[in-house]
Amino acid sequence: MKRFAYLIIGVGLTLAAGSLLLARQAPLGPPAGAAEAGGAEAAASIQGYVVRVGGEPLGKARVMLRPVEGRSPVYGAVTEAGGAFHLANIRPGSYRLHIERDGYVDREYGQISPSRPGTVLVLLDGQDVRDVLVNMVPTGTIAGRVFDEDGDPIVGARVRAMRYDYDDGERVLNSVRQAETDDLGEYRLYWLEPGEYRVSATFEDRFRAAANLRQAVLAADPGVIARFGERLEAIGGRGGALADALVGAVEDPLEEIYVDTYYPGTNDARASSPILVTAGSEVRAIDFTVLPTRAVAVRGAVVGPYSPDAGLVPTVNIVPRNPEVASAGNGRGRRFSNGGRGRRDGTFELTGVAPGDYTIVATVRSGGRGGRGGGNQPQLAGFTDVYIGAEDIDNLIVRVEPGVPVAGRIHLDASASDIDPSRFRVRLQPELPLPVGGPNERVEDDGTFLFDSVSPTTYRVSLTGLPEDAYVAAARVGAGDVLASGLAVTPDAGLLEFWISGAGSRIDGAVTLEAETAFMGAQVVLVPSDPAREDLYHVASADQYGRFSMRGVAPGRYRLFAWEDAPAGAYRDPEFVSRYDDLGTILEVAQGALLQAQPQLIRAGR
Repeated sequence: MKRFAYLIIGVGLTLAAGSLLLARQAPLGPPAGAAEAGGAEAAASIQGYVVRVGGEPLGKARVMLRPVEGRSPVYGAVTEAGGAFHLANIRPGSYRLHIERDGYVDREYGQISPSRPGTVLVLLDGQDVRDVLVNMVPTGTIAGRVFDEDGDPIVGARVRAMRYDYDDGERVLNSVRQAETDDLGEYRLYWLEPGEYRVSATFEDRFRAAANLRQAVLAADPGVIARFGERLEAIGGRGGALADALVGAVEDPLEEIYVDTYYPGTNDARASSPILVTAGSEVRAIDFTVLPTRAVAVRGAVVGPYSPDAGLVPTVNIVPRNPEVASAGNGRGRRFSNGGRGRRDGTFELTGVAPGDYTIVATVRSGGRGGRGGGNQPQLAGFTDVYIGAEDIDNLIVRVEPGVPVAGRIHLDASASDIDPSRFRVRLQPELPLPVGGPNERVEDDGTFLFDSVSPTTYRVSLTGLPEDAYVAAARVGAGDVLASGLAVTPDAGLLEFWISGAGSRIDGAVTLEAETAFMGAQVVLVPSDPAREDLYHVASADQYGRFSMRGVAPGRYRLFAWEDAPAGAYRDPEFVSRYDDLGTILEVAQGALLQAQPQLIRAGR
């Protein structure tokens, strides 16, 4: 028999000036009823209510208690009609409490804003948490119509609601919801979290079929069309006419295409108008016209050590280099447009390309994974940056080179002598979001690793699987530090070496308000003096008692910040962090130190 459990998290809400501000919940009190230390482990429990902002109980809300780490089970429940839930028989540990309901913004316990994670909920032996109240915020909607340049409604236009977020320390637009227009050109973007959005629309179907046909014909053997036509004629079809149509499709250029148009009517995302969505609102009449843009063609050849006779035919992609817009949650600039197989002689033609800055990426794959440690690396790859203006580009040469081996070794200092290096994996992530993949390789028992074939470009280097008190003291190729500058893979690249220390420092602390009241859920971030060192950042959320802990901190100079609310990933943007220079706690961290810190809370909206 299924058992439904029900829970409550106290979070107050205030709506002001169209924005959503979440008031703080008083911290959960001492663990009443907890088992005495040293006794048998006793199960914990949570009970409470889920309500709509304003107090109306919400039934059918899905409540999930998920472990922060480890193999603890996930506890689930659905609220009854009165909004109540009860989670029982919970194994003591650290959890996040997540609540979902259709038509409402997903929430976590202690969450300050939708873009931030909630508070880690620490449950002790026998702890019974009661009267937890979760206020759920209704989502909003944006609706309107899309027209073409003649004022006619477009059927099947893709419309996206986009929001500014941070990606690798840069502020970019991410798509969060998309829809297609109906027969009246109408669209509806629903279940949007309150906040500011940009809306874009594009219409690709009108040209996609013609572009695909041209690519297919151009990639085929020249005799395919003629033989196809002859065969149709032999069985009474209109083979000659169809063959002529195929040839015409190849010769007819795509002079205009529809690219993303942003409300109220611009191809430049930076010139778009923000649309404010408040809780439970429906913003109507967001109507705009999709603008055609002159399209150009890029023609050239892929050259390099490969043989079409061996079945190796290049694939060519054109990748936008615009950092302003991310695509479909795949990371900045990862919309690979107008790609396809080249011809057997290595020549290619990319049509329907809008003006802008691009990287042409040519790859040749043998059908495998690129060898041990190659991930999804191609056998050959080449990259050419190009600016595309109003005129076609002809005779562009893209040279592909074979992947090169990257060998390395892990060095453990005396404090890390008991660490098993075979638990580590070395990861290489292309600095540019290119379609060549990010390979990773397991480290052998003797501390060595080998990537058989890595495409020649620049990668960010990281090491995963470190114990919580260990850190990467250095990573070099020769005398060059690759942690800050990246690893440039070339045929003559030297040995990639990591030095590991097991004597990382620990920072414990608490975030408090006036009168020493704990402030739960604050985002606590340790920012290194060198913002390019991704491996040195540490992020923690204050638990329900306002406490946080960071382990495995490398020696160096840092600033410690505690934000009530900040955009996800914004701490990687030096410009954003500089606004709060006077509110960061400066820490000089020595090796193996134990530090106590009480960072100043940076209130939301400051």
